Amino acid sequence: SMAWRWAVALALLSRVALGIQVIVAGLGRTGTMSMLTALQTLGYKPYHLKNVMLNASHASAWRQVAEGQLDQVEIIRMIHQEGFDATMDNPMCELFELQMQLFPEAKVILTSHPRGAAG
Repeated sequence: SMAWRWAVALALLSRVALGIQVIVAGLGRTGTMSMLTALQTLGYKPYHLKNVMLNASHASAWRQVAEGQLDQVEIIRMIHQEGFDATMDNPMCELFELQMQLFPEAKVILTSHPRGAAG
């Protein structure tokens, strides 16, 4: 129904206004693809390593961060402004503490490998 569509649209707009809602703090290879699918199923737009690999401007921005030419806050702002409301996997998981400071209401999920550090 039209009312349902409006309700969904308003919910999605409020998520964008609130910023990053979910921060997955675990490293890559700790179930991030499953978490990506789960977050997408719940209606989130997660930022994952694949976004870096598929978007030349993102890869370039991360290179600038690594070289100290772009502030970490700026890349997080860029990701948020592009509509992402969840972050995960490398390189975003490396900035989980900064994201927690910028988005104190966000839920934080720590994923880990079943074999621990040996995994």
